[in-house]
Amino acid sequence: MEALHLTHPTKVIDTQVALPSSKSISNRLLIIKALCPSVEIDDLSEANDTVVLSRELKRLAERRAEREDIFTVNAEDAGTAFRFLAACLATIPGKFLLTGSERMKLRPVKPLVEALEFLGAGISYENKMGYPPIRISGGKLQRKDLTIDASISSQFISALLLVLPQIPGDDISIRLEQPSSLPYIDMTLNLIKHFGVEVKRNDNVLVIPAQSYRPGRITVEPDWSAVQYWLEMAALAKQANITIGKLTKNSMQGDAVQVEWYRKMGMNCTFNDDGMHISKGHFSSDGYFPEDFTHNPDLVPSMAVVASMSRKPRRFNGVRNLRIKETDRLEALKNELEKTGAHISFPDDDSMLVEPLTNELPTAINFNTYNDHRMAMAFAPLALTGMRVIINNPGVVRKSFPGFWAEMTKAGFTTGLQETYR
Repeated sequence: MEALHLTHPTKVIDTQVALPSSKSISNRLLIIKALCPSVEIDDLSEANDTVVLSRELKRLAERRAEREDIFTVNAEDAGTAFRFLAACLATIPGKFLLTGSERMKLRPVKPLVEALEFLGAGISYENKMGYPPIRISGGKLQRKDLTIDASISSQFISALLLVLPQIPGDDISIRLEQPSSLPYIDMTLNLIKHFGVEVKRNDNVLVIPAQSYRPGRITVEPDWSAVQYWLEMAALAKQANITIGKLTKNSMQGDAVQVEWYRKMGMNCTFNDDGMHISKGHFSSDGYFPEDFTHNPDLVPSMAVVASMSRKPRRFNGVRNLRIKETDRLEALKNELEKTGAHISFPDDDSMLVEPLTNELPTAINFNTYNDHRMAMAFAPLALTGMRVIINNPGVVRKSFPGFWAEMTKAGFTTGLQETYR
């Protein structure tokens, strides 16, 4: 197994960071462009999730419309791609098998399937009820009011919002039950509005008139979910002076809230024409700390690492959905952070308690990444504590941040790829 060995000789970070473009924005725009080919996108993400979605949409566009056999679409391990493609395929005449990686086959999709079936799509499960792969007989969907369980994934809602406006007929409403990750639904609403589609929102009810996307151009923002690792580094470093290019304080991405979290903990975060500047200031994780991650679950891994290095127990609420991400992130965090001497427990099925270490850190820790990009990137900054951090399967970062290790090298981390056999 390939492993990356990380140390940081000075524990001082002074660097300029080039973030990848947002894959969340890019993937939504790819669906809009598939429905309105005259849409133009600048700075599309190079993340593997976006590459996979772009490839499969291109294959669909090149497919012969008169084909009678089943056309296989493979979303690999890209959850967003799978959910968006499911809704998209339901609108295309033909028969499709939508599949993915072995992990994808463990990620629930039932609420979206039930919604699409209610609207007229023919869908069946290939293996286990409620989980991929699925067979889809696509064609014309009907415009009917529906209610959907939004507690599992906001991507189910975004998938519907992207395709339903172009279906002719009367206004329809979607009632959201127990919505989570609301900023991602807001992101979808902002993007479709950019291309002429207006959706009315009244609390947890979305009203969708029949509309068509208008041609236009858009530049994809840098990925705010990737900012977390640099804020984490600033928190763990002795000193920090980090500039992240192209970031602006006004973003459609909900994970931009992390700046306010870190400011409340004493971090200096300012914006100018160059982007965002981070310096350590009077940072301390022993005072303020965010508690509710219902709408920002992707920020949990890096915040859990920061909490494990503080001096106070920290409770993370709203984390239930982390069990159905690229891996069971809650169990992964418990397994790996307890190697530092911290203690992780789960008071109930929607919360996690991080109790910081009570002894000295080991001189080296070998972290497993569970084929999960966020695990690899969240554990890597621990090299700033003075220990040697070994990241197994470092290539997983290609999912969202292909250039992450190069940026780490620029920031003063020493790296060495070695082959380990276990």
